[in-house]
Amino acid sequence: MPGVEFLKVVTNNASPVTLFMTRKLKISGDVSFATALQKMFTIPSA
Repeated sequence: MPGVEFLKVVTNNASPVTLFMTRKLKISGDVSFATALQKMFTIPSA
């Protein structure tokens, strides 16, 4: 996935499901790992 979409996902500014449905996100391999990817990143709030 392009860097802009990646940053949107990890900062909770975009839904991975929406990106997948609009074909901006492609998943291959371990789909269960891909669905848990967003939870692996935590952005501290100030």
